[in-house]
Amino acid sequence: MPHVSMLVRQFNFKRNNDKGGFQWTAESEIERPGFYNGFTAVGKTLADVRKFAALVRWCEQTGSWSGCTTRL
Repeated sequence: MPHVSMLVRQFNFKRNNDKGGFQWTAESEIERPGFYNGFTAVGKTLADVRKFAALVRWCEQTGSWSGCTTRL
């Protein structure tokens, strides 16, 4: 298996002050020559946005962005 460098920077998890709505936000971005992609997710729980972060990391590791865009 070829070495895959992690290009997704650390996800930033932030608690919002939105009562009753989406209380968590996760943000990150990937940047390399000729490629940029930003990711933002909102969820009611921290677990929701952590699942999103795990999926983005999996997509990058496998190189399967086309399959991931339908899941995101």
